[in-house]
Amino acid sequence: MKTKQDAQHWYCEGCKTFHGPANERQVDDMGDYYCARAWKRLTNPQNTTFKQRVNYAREGFCLGEDSRAFDNCFEMYDGAFVVAALMRLSETDHELKQAILRHMSKAGLHEWQQTTASLAHIPTHKLSSKAAAHRQQVEASPTGNQQPSLF
Repeated sequence: MKTKQDAQHWYCEGCKTFHGPANERQVDDMGDYYCARAWKRLTNPQNTTFKQRVNYAREGFCLGEDSRAFDNCFEMYDGAFVVAALMRLSETDHELKQAILRHMSKAGLHEWQQTTASLAHIPTHKLSSKAAAHRQQVEASPTGNQQPSLF
């Protein structure tokens, strides 16, 4: 959704809400507007550790974010572990659960449930260390950077 540059209220693609003229806005190379908070998330995601990526993905789901930084949360050779962490978190986080149900297809949700079930033997507090071990194993493998399918 595009709004005119001089519009009183404008739509933020990052947080998926309208803002008033008092809110500062940034424009990306596609002409989409972002509020300061969403722009910061987009340009400086700070999601280098497993926990940061899970937290970023959680907030991204709740905001309805569709960005490269959001996708990166699942592309560090440990996407299955991030999925499992989010699905486990959604059991106690009502906002996240509703966002996942709202933004995922039935087939996608089913795949995430299968992925989570396949990692049920790993306690939640060990997901991060198991993800790191998996990343090291994949990066050291002779097949190089090919990430195996999660499904």
